[in-house]
Amino acid sequence: RGLGASGATLTTSCVPTAWTAARVTAWVAGICALGALGGAGAGAVLCATRPSCARTFRFWRHMGPILLHYWFAGKRKGESEAAAEERLKQLHQIYAPVAGHLIGELRGVFVKVAQVVSIAPGFVPEEYQREFRKLQDSVPPARWEDVRRVLETDLGAPLDHLFEEMQREPLGAASLGQAHLAKWRGRRVVLKVQFLDSRANLRADFNSMLAFVRLTKPKEVPMIHRIREQAEREVDYVQEARHLRSLHEAIASSPEFRGRVAVPSPVQELIRGRVLGMEYLPGPRLDNVLKERLVLLGMDPGPNPVMAVIGSLTTEDPPTPASQDMVGLERPRWQRISGAAFQLIGALLGPDRLLSVLRAASEARLRCRRRAGREGSTHQLRVALQALLEVHGFQIFSCPLFNADPHPGNILALPDGRVGLIDMGQCSSFDPAIKIHFARLLSLLLEPCSPEVDVRVAETMLNMGVRTEKTDREFLAFLPRLVLCKLKGEWFKDDYWKVMLKRDRIVEQPVALVMSFRVANLLRGF
Repeated sequence: RGLGASGATLTTSCVPTAWTAARVTAWVAGICALGALGGAGAGAVLCATRPSCARTFRFWRHMGPILLHYWFAGKRKGESEAAAEERLKQLHQIYAPVAGHLIGELRGVFVKVAQVVSIAPGFVPEEYQREFRKLQDSVPPARWEDVRRVLETDLGAPLDHLFEEMQREPLGAASLGQAHLAKWRGRRVVLKVQFLDSRANLRADFNSMLAFVRLTKPKEVPMIHRIREQAEREVDYVQEARHLRSLHEAIASSPEFRGRVAVPSPVQELIRGRVLGMEYLPGPRLDNVLKERLVLLGMDPGPNPVMAVIGSLTTEDPPTPASQDMVGLERPRWQRISGAAFQLIGALLGPDRLLSVLRAASEARLRCRRRAGREGSTHQLRVALQALLEVHGFQIFSCPLFNADPHPGNILALPDGRVGLIDMGQCSSFDPAIKIHFARLLSLLLEPCSPEVDVRVAETMLNMGVRTEKTDREFLAFLPRLVLCKLKGEWFKDDYWKVMLKRDRIVEQPVALVMSFRVANLLRGF
């Protein structure tokens, strides 16, 4: 209450009346509804006009509820540690196939990241790694209409005016593009074509992936940034053409490798934007040839024979695709006995020696088949594998750059016995000073193990620019042995290798070193 200038009494109220509160509530509700409708409309328009926005929405529509389910599961109280681990394992089994299916449909960056983490120890649970490993070989291809649109847009003419023949079925599909065989001016060429809107999708996909990793594994954000930098270089087909030409000329001019290894030469007239044309190298994938030989021996090669042998040393029974389908069933006695014997022999010999024994047995069996007129020797395959290993060492130390993605799908067995190397989208090179330290590291790893050698190995790793959280010298000495040396049986007793990897964590290292480790890891699969 107060008095005005004229002395009249003026009455006000500090509290809104009922009808005023209702009006304010109605106004607020109306504004919120309009905002929601406007936001939904804007989102619908963006999803309809910008595929990258639609992909982002689809990613979070599926992964958001999964993330919330894990978050609520972690908030449960009163559970024992064993019960909590069992609950998480059940969630992994439920959601790993969902995540793998979603990533396979979205393709692009999501497949690229999934391929990397599928071989990175400890980044994701084993259930997810199994699903993501399927994406190493089986990436769904894009629709032919989208591929045709990219080809005609970037090459500037209808396909029937440019090519005598064009195969609609791709030779292979990768995370960011696929390859098609065509006939151009009387010669067969391969056209590598990026997926439609791949560049815009790359930015949107990485933003989604970075946000997801920040919420789940914030310490691994630098790794996602490294993958992003590599992916951005991979969609630069002009740069990949330079990589192809450089390695083609280096290997073709080398007396040691020009008769053993082939790299396709780029076709300059067919390098435009999202299209990269190159020479066609005929021949099946080398890993398929190896698997066919194992099938002839009556063996199941599985997705990765080497990893199957390694896995047999760390589990109760050798892992096979068949055993995964027989969970909860009683295995025959002879299988249990053979599994235990296989594990014991592997623990005594180590994975590499065990594989050597298996190779000798395979060779003997194939010789018997050859005498029976059914099959030949594995000598030619061993020569091809030796050339594959040696040529990557040649690239690292003697070429301007090296191929950092010797993926099984990128290695061919040519009819003339040569090894074909295709897809140079991921290449790297060592700084000259770091290359010297890397050569010194390999020399040290050839020496017998001793505390003195381990100290020098750790020092060399530090000199190369490797930095860890604790600067644990034993960790620094063990890591390059695990990646680059023959695997030893004692590393797999009582999960010794896992214990060693948990001692420390790398926070900084040269990109070329990361890529060389990736090369070693991929080649070990052969």
